[in-house]
Amino acid sequence: MKPFLGLKINSKLYEGLDKSNPCDKYYFQENNPEFLQIVSVDEHKYIGKFIEQGSELKRIEDICLNITSIIHKLCPDITISTDSIRVLATELSTLTTLK
Repeated sequence: MKPFLGLKINSKLYEGLDKSNPCDKYYFQENNPEFLQIVSVDEHKYIGKFIEQGSELKRIEDICLNITSIIHKLCPDITISTDSIRVLATELSTLTTLK
């Protein structure tokens, strides 16, 4: 199991990601750990980042800010706060893509 910090992808966020600038899609479509990744958990999709087990709170806060910053860049019309981010226990095999 690997901890994952992520936002649940609802219809509004899905639409925003789908309509994001094609030049910016590398932020979430390439499964690059430097950027956002999409995982499936219990039939829901989440966008965020994997973290190391035992990460310090300050590191987790920084990653949460990074996630919201990238989402705001991709979807400027969507308001998301770090309070929306959840910690999920996932397997690397849950990596997926938006369809």
